[in-house]
Amino acid sequence: MHHDEVTDEELEELISEVTVDCYGDEERAGAFHAVLTDHTQFPVEATLLGIAVTVHEFDTGDSGLTARCTHGKAEQWLSLADLRFPPETPTAWVHAAYRYDLGLDPYPSAMPEGWTLDDI
Repeated sequence: MHHDEVTDEELEELISEVTVDCYGDEERAGAFHAVLTDHTQFPVEATLLGIAVTVHEFDTGDSGLTARCTHGKAEQWLSLADLRFPPETPTAWVHAAYRYDLGLDPYPSAMPEGWTLDDI
């Protein structure tokens, strides 16, 4: 089933699936880190404030998830919440749930074609 854009209900279901056994923010961040890492083929393209960057890995930090990004020869760890991913990728779908879980508006995304919550 293909969706034009993920709904709040779908995001809440995805968050429940990702964080089912989590207690506290640190475990939630770890769960999102694991799912994002499992469903992202690195390197992956993303944008930060409209600037194209290449994401090489995710990590957990004191203030949430981070991403090691390059732009040209520059390399920097950035807040994962600030990045945008191509909308119909698994990364964008899980990223939307991560932003929603943080209380931020999710960036446009859709459940990838042919996916269900059982794929997490």
